[in-house]
Amino acid sequence: MIARPLAPRAPIPFASPDWGTTAPTLTSRTAGPASTLPRRSPVQLQAAPAPAPVSEPHPTATARFMGQGRLSVRSSITGRHYRFSGHGDTQAVDARDTLMLRRMPDLHID
Repeated sequence: MIARPLAPRAPIPFASPDWGTTAPTLTSRTAGPASTLPRRSPVQLQAAPAPAPVSEPHPTATARFMGQGRLSVRSSITGRHYRFSGHGDTQAVDARDTLMLRRMPDLHID
């Protein structure tokens, strides 16, 4: 069982005079109080730019829409968005998405 406070918490309104007057302090159980932590200049706090991801080509498959109207599908695996504009529209799809796209009754994967 999780103990809950008796009074429900209320959100702090933006117009509150207490807004922004207290700054969070950083403490660590192993490093001691925040006053003993070394000070760093803002230049040291900036993160180095992330290296560009290396994109390896993935095998592709062909999907053909055989239904009526249009179809728009976002893959839950790669995050790609596939849009079929009408009956017979064909697109190259990522091979990792084929298992998910095979569940659609109007899509034929080659």
